[in-house]
Amino acid sequence: MNLKIAEKLQAQRKAHGYSQEELADLLNVSRQAVSKWERGEASPDTDNLIALAKIYNITIDQLINSESEDEVVVEDKDEGKAQEKDKNESEAENIEVIQEDDDEDDEKKLSARQIAILAIVGGSASLIITLIYLIVGFCFDLWHPTWILFMMIPVVASFADAIVKKDVKHFAYPVLVAAIYVLTGLLTDLWHPLWVLFLTIPVYYIIIDAVNKCKIDEKAEKEIKK
Repeated sequence: MNLKIAEKLQAQRKAHGYSQEELADLLNVSRQAVSKWERGEASPDTDNLIALAKIYNITIDQLINSESEDEVVVEDKDEGKAQEKDKNESEAENIEVIQEDDDEDDEKKLSARQIAILAIVGGSASLIITLIYLIVGFCFDLWHPTWILFMMIPVVASFADAIVKKDVKHFAYPVLVAAIYVLTGLLTDLWHPLWVLFLTIPVYYIIIDAVNKCKIDEKAEKEIKK
């Protein structure tokens, strides 16, 4: 990310009296993520840029494209309080820099744990479903339509992914819909009008996006009222 943009992000945060942790809580991201934005090592995604602009009560263009680095729009806040927070943050800056590497290592360890959990869940689901398929196939000769069980592997794995990452967008809802459609179609031969099930897929993601945006708006409004 452009270092000037990184400096502007830091300047806006300090001008509004937020610590990195406070801003991270508002955005529902880690403090390390905010730190990386301000060091130019990573860029906030579109949703986070929109949220930042709302928190600072400015446009996205003003946030990342203003020519003057000193142009910081500050809401009607207690400037004395903002300066005091800025001073405390400056005093703790050296300690924070020393601790930053350790924090990033912890984040990597956490990510490694998450990856391990997801790998275990995915592997277990694959093994269990394969065993069920073979047992049912050999014992009852129901190779068809039992093969649909294999469509549940990504469903189970993505469900675990959504829980670990606390984001339902990671859930493979389209795969679940496809599995339900195929199974019901094979059992009832009602391929039509069952195709309507696929219309729920965009609705599912629209609802998720709307809920996430509402959460961001609520947090921003609470901060503006303070």
